[in-house]
Amino acid sequence: MTTTITPLDNSLNIKAPDVQVMSSNLGSMNSTLVTADVLYAKTLYLPNLYARFKRINNTMVIEHQRLGGACMRLMRDIESRIELLRKYDQELIETNDQTDVDDIQTERAYTLKNAMSMASAEALKLANALSAMKEAANRQQTLEFKKSLEQDVIRATAGLDETRTRLAGLQEERRVLSEAIDAIESKGFANIARDTLLTAEKIIALGLQPPQIAVITLAIEQMKATLEQGAEGINFIGLLKRRDSLRERIDKLFEQLSQREKEKQALAQRIELIECFHAMDDQRTLYVEQYQKVAQAVDSFIAINQAVAADDKQRSARFVSAGLQMVSYLQPIR
Repeated sequence: MTTTITPLDNSLNIKAPDVQVMSSNLGSMNSTLVTADVLYAKTLYLPNLYARFKRINNTMVIEHQRLGGACMRLMRDIESRIELLRKYDQELIETNDQTDVDDIQTERAYTLKNAMSMASAEALKLANALSAMKEAANRQQTLEFKKSLEQDVIRATAGLDETRTRLAGLQEERRVLSEAIDAIESKGFANIARDTLLTAEKIIALGLQPPQIAVITLAIEQMKATLEQGAEGINFIGLLKRRDSLRERIDKLFEQLSQREKEKQALAQRIELIECFHAMDDQRTLYVEQYQKVAQAVDSFIAINQAVAADDKQRSARFVSAGLQMVSYLQPIR
């Protein structure tokens, strides 16, 4: 039985990477990671995902720095082997001495045997780096986290609005009380004792101006609306105590407001961190799309040269043809 070797197609399955796209997306990812570093330091949110993107970014940075030099070394290796194989082919044409022919063929066979050593080593490095860069995030899960956090922000905002409304009400009540107290104190206590119930007659007897009487009346009405003792009457001491208690309540509300604002900010920072992860994932995807073209080209070069051939002459011609294509492909990658 004889095996028929059909002529092989020496055309490489290659697509040129867009080096500018690679550089741009790596730069964008570096910038996004700086923002993510700050947000993570503040939130300590999703530590495993953060660590994953740190690893991916580190791999991309290292590989981007390595890739240009690696392509140059592989190109030089292929060029040197092409030169050798062409030299052997020319020597075989020019010599008639069988001993010389045998020696040349032995050297050519050795060169062909080791022709893929650097390409194979580079293919392994590319495959390992590609595998590390393809460690994607679970976008569906983080989208669910983001949606939940956004609902929390809505609730936090509503709570803040409610607290601000309560705070504004208490501040207004205290302002009225302070004006009423100032109005009474401006007349001294010659005509009224501090514990005297502040009836309409007593207020008028102080000899105050109509605006002052109005503010005192408003302060008393406010207290009657909120205090059970309103039915029993209110005196000056009661006004002072009420103002002091309002000050305490206002201070507590300010503390609550500050705490709730911090909580809302923390929620917003978590959302922003997730958005950073999504942005880095998009940047990673675009980078990988270009990077894997190089890996596929090297794999194609290896596959063509490892296919069955009729003899070393065909293998040599095939390597030269595919090698020239590969050299042309690798040359622009920096």
